[in-house]
Amino acid sequence: MSGFKFSADRLKGLFAAFISTLLCFNCTACSGGRGETVDMRDSRENELAGVTAPDMSNGEDNTDYDEYDLVILRYYSAAPTDDVADALKDELGWKIKIVTYGLDEHYKLNTKLMAGDDDFDLYIDASADFGKYMLNGFYTDLKQFDSLSGKMSSNRLVDFAADYNGEYIGLPMTLKYNDSLIFENSSPAVLDYCAKNLDTLEKRFSDPDGEKLFEVLRYAYDNGGDVKEYPREYIDFSFVESSYCIMSPKSRHKDAAALFLERMYDAIESTPETPVSGPYPDIGDADLSNAYLTWKFMNEARSPIVDAYLATLESDGEDGTLKKLAKEAAAEVAMMVGE
Repeated sequence: MSGFKFSADRLKGLFAAFISTLLCFNCTACSGGRGETVDMRDSRENELAGVTAPDMSNGEDNTDYDEYDLVILRYYSAAPTDDVADALKDELGWKIKIVTYGLDEHYKLNTKLMAGDDDFDLYIDASADFGKYMLNGFYTDLKQFDSLSGKMSSNRLVDFAADYNGEYIGLPMTLKYNDSLIFENSSPAVLDYCAKNLDTLEKRFSDPDGEKLFEVLRYAYDNGGDVKEYPREYIDFSFVESSYCIMSPKSRHKDAAALFLERMYDAIESTPETPVSGPYPDIGDADLSNAYLTWKFMNEARSPIVDAYLATLESDGEDGTLKKLAKEAAAEVAMMVGE
């Protein structure tokens, strides 16, 4: 197809829309700019709603761990963390430390987890490193806490989002099901490809030779980028998005952390439905056999696919060109996933 061109503004818009989703703090797929992460969106929406959370520690975490009943690390307000902490302080006299990092301080949690630090009990995360944290065992199975596990298993979507090989890796927080805004202005074909071929937690990438990706790139080129304002209408799978509150395996206050998580569950479940927050979704008997957790395929391992997609839109559109892009991208993804 000769004369196939995209303006710089169009490409930038495509890129920004494509990466403005879950778990993408450090996605560097292109130089077109960084999309809005779920954390940024939640922070912005909380601001608009008049919801503010105090920075209880000014980002410092060099505290005497044993002075506290509970130490929590987080990147953003993560309501209702503060309300639950205040209630436990009043009810049980607990001393709770909440460390709030800035969005540009992602490395701090990463460093603490990789170092095996044991001076905190819970952390709240929704970053591109989340899959790595789970694969490295930086969580405590919550199923061992009967009361908490009972609450989590009572909601089908919470159970689905938390489960990994029969364990609960963390408490889902901003849990959303088929939210029409998650993939706004994206390519349904690329989303479908990522969801069905890429799973970082299972270390699965089912297109290591790039043959499927070539078909996607071919389709995207031939259909003007295949960008839809609301892609949900064009994809045949369900998706679940969430941030998580995870108990550190190094915690020395696990019973207290489990009670905190249980109270968090209750607080989220009882939250009035508003545009920026609400209770855990009730999906009834919806079929989850074709549902995917967004953080498993919308993360840094997806960057080569985004690169190939954007390069396709600027290419000559020849089969040879697209096959080369697909093959190189697939090889890079396979290496990142560990195939």
